[in-house]
Amino acid sequence: MSDDLKVAYGNYLIPKEILQLIQLERNLTKENLSLDMIGFRPVTEPSPYSITPPDLIPFAESGGGGIHFGFLTDFHKTTDLMKASIVCISPTNDPPIRYLADNFQRFISLVFSVPHAEMLEQLSTISNKEQEKAILDEYIADLPFSWKIKQEKVFSALKNIYPLGEKVDVITTITSAKRKREDKVVITTFDGLGVIGKNSGERYEFLESRNSDAKELLRMRQFLQEATLEEKQAFIRDIQYWYIVDPDYNYEIWSLVQEVIHTFNE
Repeated sequence: MSDDLKVAYGNYLIPKEILQLIQLERNLTKENLSLDMIGFRPVTEPSPYSITPPDLIPFAESGGGGIHFGFLTDFHKTTDLMKASIVCISPTNDPPIRYLADNFQRFISLVFSVPHAEMLEQLSTISNKEQEKAILDEYIADLPFSWKIKQEKVFSALKNIYPLGEKVDVITTITSAKRKREDKVVITTFDGLGVIGKNSGERYEFLESRNSDAKELLRMRQFLQEATLEEKQAFIRDIQYWYIVDPDYNYEIWSLVQEVIHTFNE
């Protein structure tokens, strides 16, 4: 197990379900198979993108376009990762964040319901059943028979470690999860995730110009001095969506984000 993986989970214990997934990939490799064949390769060396929420722990990736899936801890409000919301990050798409499930078990059922987990990113954006069928039919039609046999073997092996995973109606399941999330949100945010908490509040009004000079940074700090915990967390979600939060791109914004996140643990 890499040190990077331990760092990514921080104070959380790495769930046995994730350790099983990593071990399964090792076992499949010996048979010239891989979870990558179904778009569900375990993350062993996390390297989040700038758009990845700071309270998200990646556990699997699709193998294409930087798409990855992770546990949303809601800034450590969630104590049991198996009950944490599951979010998909698709860095090359706009919007790049997709809310998929309200816990790991429901997410696994979604994985069993498509031939390739990367499809969940696309299916989460539609509500038309005919369109869903067309997407699935097109994928299956273009799939070589030999590859389909390999996928079936991988799914069978996955079923052995997640026996409770069952096929579900993808659109209905994701839509239901989104509604449940919306009912818990006290402050909405640009990324669609919102903030879970006790109190509603105000959101910081970012400049349309996306300016981040000294004057704007001062205005941000003045807002944060009076902000509640929920307002600070909404600020973090929004600033990460509004700017490219990376020390090599905008050190001042990146530094401010780290400073605010640090206060959550005080």
